[in-house]
Amino acid sequence: MATRSTANFRRRDPGKAKERSRSFASVHRHFFPFFVSLSLALLAGCASYRPEIPVSKGHIDKETVAPRPEVTPPPVARGAYVPPPKPAVKQPTYSVVVNDVPVKELLFALARDSKQNIDIHPGIEGKVTLNAVNETLPAILDRIARQVDMRYRQEGNALTVEQDTPFMKTYRVNYVNLSRATTSTSSVATQISSTSGSGTQTAGAQGSPVGGSTGNASNTTVTSKSSNDFWDVLAQNMRNILASTQAQKLSSEERIARLDQIKTAQTERVQQAEAVSGAGISAANLFSTAFGTPLTVPGDPKDDIVINAVAGTVSVLATERQQALVQQYLDHVISSVQRQVLIEATIVEVRLSDTYQAGVDFSRLAITGGLNVTQSLTQGSLLSPPNLTIGYVNPTSAIGNIAAAVRLLEQFGNARVLSSPKLMALNNQTALLKVVDNRVFF
Repeated sequence: MATRSTANFRRRDPGKAKERSRSFASVHRHFFPFFVSLSLALLAGCASYRPEIPVSKGHIDKETVAPRPEVTPPPVARGAYVPPPKPAVKQPTYSVVVNDVPVKELLFALARDSKQNIDIHPGIEGKVTLNAVNETLPAILDRIARQVDMRYRQEGNALTVEQDTPFMKTYRVNYVNLSRATTSTSSVATQISSTSGSGTQTAGAQGSPVGGSTGNASNTTVTSKSSNDFWDVLAQNMRNILASTQAQKLSSEERIARLDQIKTAQTERVQQAEAVSGAGISAANLFSTAFGTPLTVPGDPKDDIVINAVAGTVSVLATERQQALVQQYLDHVISSVQRQVLIEATIVEVRLSDTYQAGVDFSRLAITGGLNVTQSLTQGSLLSPPNLTIGYVNPTSAIGNIAAAVRLLEQFGNARVLSSPKLMALNNQTALLKVVDNRVFF
């Protein structure tokens, strides 16, 4: 059986196609003038726009800097490693065992063994007994110098040994040129008087009391004085050091000769005083013109020390042994006087409550290891005045238990901390803190 397939084909009308082409042409003709007018309007707007006025060169403005291209920094180069420190060269050691040997022979033997040149002063004398095993050359020379009056110094490859005669050496002492004198006075005075009996008065005269009057008076004054003259005390102590070492060094004959010199100087002083005693008013001028300055004993330590407090220097004329003692003394003194003490205080204002209008009972503030309060109130006799002493010691704490004391003050009223000053004072010197209340009256 055969089937028929049908297909529907749309036929186009040529007349309608012409009409459509005409309509598209008319649309193109209508849109073309519109695009032309829009382009002219845009051109007119561009023509009316004014160019931007450049900024004046005198105007303060940040200059425009062209951005720099980012450059990657080169990698950090490692520096050369620090080489480890070289070990110190071990000094050669020597062994010396001698008994009652002249010092010059021993020094020559040491110089020969150590392969050094040596210069020995001809005035060096004495004998040495020594037993040194595996010790360096400076240590052996120091032990020899304790037995013989000598000193040595190393100059290159030459060893110079000379007598231990006095030489001048200057020390640096960093301390202020200041002398302080402090005086503190605290006094308590109590006076009570009573009158008994009766008085009579007549016309034209004043009556005087009849009977007796008694009075009790008590005055207590405590005066504290503190003097701090560092440079004067330093000079006196150094003179004492030199005088004591010189006295130990003198032999019996030298001590006798020194006593004779002192007696002679004292006799001359007595003669000078007798001559001046009859001069009357012009005694001072006669003393200065006829006798000059008082005679001093040779070797007086007062002439061996020169102190310049302005420059902070101390010059001492002494031997090597004495210079070592002076250096040791100055090291201890400087380390002590340059210490500073930090004092922290707290000033508290207490507005007493109604219960404690009589004042603060400081005995309640006594803390173990802290406040120490001693008070003596008025007794029945009134002969001893009342006193109050407050001390504060707390060695277990750097600043003490001040907060606890402030809290305890609050039980007497409203406590308010006014200030917490800090004072820095030199060691063993007085520090003063005043608390005042300024009130202005017109």
